[in-house]
Amino acid sequence: MAWAYHGRGTAWMYKGAMRPAIVDYNRAIELDPKMAWSYLNRGLIWVFLGDETKAQKDFDECLRLKPELKAELDQRIELARYLRRSVK
Repeated sequence: MAWAYHGRGTAWMYKGAMRPAIVDYNRAIELDPKMAWSYLNRGLIWVFLGDETKAQKDFDECLRLKPELKAELDQRIELARYLRRSVK
C-alpha cells in the first residue's frame, strides 16, 4: 500500500496540490520507512514551499537509503527552487 500512497502523492504534486501530496507521502513513509522516493518528493515539496530545513531532513534520509540518487536529487532541487521563484 505504500506505493499506492506514493503514487497518489505524486499525482497531487503534479497537479500543484502540495498539502494533499505531503499527507500521502507521510502515509507512504509511515507504511514503508525505506521508501526513498517518498522522502525525495516530499523534500522537493518542502523546497517549493520554502521550508529548506524540512527539505534537507528528507533529502538526508533519501540519500542515506539510496545514495545513487544524489545527481538526480540535485537537479530536482534546482528545479523546485526555480519553480518557487517563478510562482511568486
